[in-house]
This record gives sequence, structure tokens and C-alpha cells, in this order.
Amino acid sequence: PGIKADKAVFPEVEAAMAKVATTKGLQLHRTWLAKCVQLYETYLVRHGIMLVGPTGSGKTAIAEVLAGALTELGTKHVI
Repeated sequence: PGIKADKAVFPEVEAAMAKVATTKGLQLHRTWLAKCVQLYETYLVRHGIMLVGPTGSGKTAIAEVLAGALTELGTKHVI
């Protein structure tokens, strides 16, 4: 009780995501970027990922921005 877990921080990945999102003409909203980081955290510990949600909720944009950011950092990613 009373203990808070520190938020995981990935400065290089977050900077690359911001750059890719800006290049794609997307707005850098704080909660949207947090979802990108959550997807990256899931990517690190899972073998397969499924994005689900209503139409127009940003699933494809988040996946494409994360893939572009990881490619930007030197690891080629394709979705």
C-alpha cells in the first residue's frame, strides 16, 4: 500500500515516435503517445499482438507510427 510503480521511459523510442507522427501529419496528443508506448511495452514481452477497438480509433496509426519509429532507430519493421 502506498507504493507507486515508476512509469517505464523509452526516450529514444518516444522521440522517434514523435518524429514519425509529425512526419505523417498527426497531432502529438499525450494520451495517444501513451498508447504508442503501451503497444511498445507489449511488443517487448509478447510474441503476437492483436489491436482491437472501434473503427477510427487509431489502431492502424499507432501500429504504423511504432513500426516507423523502430525502423528509424535501426531495426526494420513492416506491418
